[in-house]
Amino acid sequence: MNVKQQMHLDIKLYKIFNTCKLKGKWKNKNNSHNHDYIALENGSSIVLKLNPPNLTETFSFKKDANISIKDGLIGYHDKDLL
Repeated sequence: MNVKQQMHLDIKLYKIFNTCKLKGKWKNKNNSHNHDYIALENGSSIVLKLNPPNLTETFSFKKDANISIKDGLIGYHDKDLL
């Protein structure tokens, strides 16, 4: 067991991107114009296109993971990654 698991830390991470695309099943958390989403199944993912333009990253999330997207920045918790 590593230190992070022993301390039960919940670290929120942020990633800057140019464009993003949600894949899998997601639900808008507030049913409003906010960009907060909940993953409805394991393996729901987000594909980020970064700068330089030919660089792409994909993150897969656990069911019920929460992410927020605003102004070219995605926020998520490390414990929610698969």
